[in-house]
Amino acid sequence: MVIKIVLSIFLLYEVSNYNIKACEIKKSGLSAADKARLVDAHNRLRAKVANGQQDGQPSAANMKELVWDDALAAKAQEWTSECKPGHDTYEARKTSKYSVVGQNCYSYSSSGKGSDKKIEMSKPVQAWYNEVKDFDSNTVGSFIFKAKIAHYSQVVWAKTEAVGCGYITFQNGEWTKTSVCCNYGPGGNFKQEPVYLVGSPASKCDSKSTKYAGLCSS
Repeated sequence: MVIKIVLSIFLLYEVSNYNIKACEIKKSGLSAADKARLVDAHNRLRAKVANGQQDGQPSAANMKELVWDDALAAKAQEWTSECKPGHDTYEARKTSKYSVVGQNCYSYSSSGKGSDKKIEMSKPVQAWYNEVKDFDSNTVGSFIFKAKIAHYSQVVWAKTEAVGCGYITFQNGEWTKTSVCCNYGPGGNFKQEPVYLVGSPASKCDSKSTKYAGLCSS
């Protein structure tokens, strides 16, 4: 069995092995437990950075706790259900609350019919976060866009306060593909803006999270 993982970022994506007309959705949507795991995975990693527990990265004074947003999730689900690689447009993912929405996408492929078992929802979040190994801590105060770190920077963008995700598993010819896309409001990754404010954990919060030490409540 051949396994392939693709992390989509902005307009960079893989188009091989996709035949949209042949898309046969096997599973779609997220349970309440899935949503909770996705939110928790994000917040645990945000708290890790905020508390200065990530090697090579400074602590954060203003990192917000993320909450689930159904409108962001609906837009993310619409996109994943199209079985297309890459990202939708900025306009397509806007909601009534968020006019600027970020997006991370994860794709897992295996040859053959694959498994009907849903992936662990922390897996795509961890894959995005793992780009921290390439993130230059000197750019925390003034973001410099690079494709190889832009999933990580969105995961830990301090001013982002909400997330909503979509999920599908589909058969595409000889490939079984799983896609998870998460939309973020407000979106991050703006050039020359701070990823977060460096300082003592939660020291710049109006109020602190009661669940995740080091994060601000949203």
